[in-house]
Amino acid sequence: MTAISSFLRKDKSFITLDRIVSRKHRGLSIGPLVSILFFLAYTISTALVIIYISTLLGLAFMFLSPLIILAIAPERMVEFLSFELCSPMDGAVSICNLHLLLTVWTVFFAIVTYTEFLIWYTRHLEED
Repeated sequence: MTAISSFLRKDKSFITLDRIVSRKHRGLSIGPLVSILFFLAYTISTALVIIYISTLLGLAFMFLSPLIILAIAPERMVEFLSFELCSPMDGAVSICNLHLLLTVWTVFFAIVTYTEFLIWYTRHLEED
């Protein structure tokens, strides 16, 4: 099976994000509570890896775990990431799980970058 044919459905039409989002959930009811619990578990596990094991392994875990899940179950992951948690301002802005994932990535990446810079700077001061 080629890479392009893996994106084709049985009726030879392409699977698009609109089709995945608009289709009915197949027995999986993703709600705001499930999303919050998933991201809470993801955030806590990433923080524990960063704090107790290594910052670089924590970053690898942070980026690779959603990508591995995306490779294993792409339709479920796209469905989960495109789930709309809320839409403030009368629907003008929609906040999806993808936005929450990008926020978690940004926060942890900033924390790791800042601490690694401080470690490098303090070592540089000790050498002088």
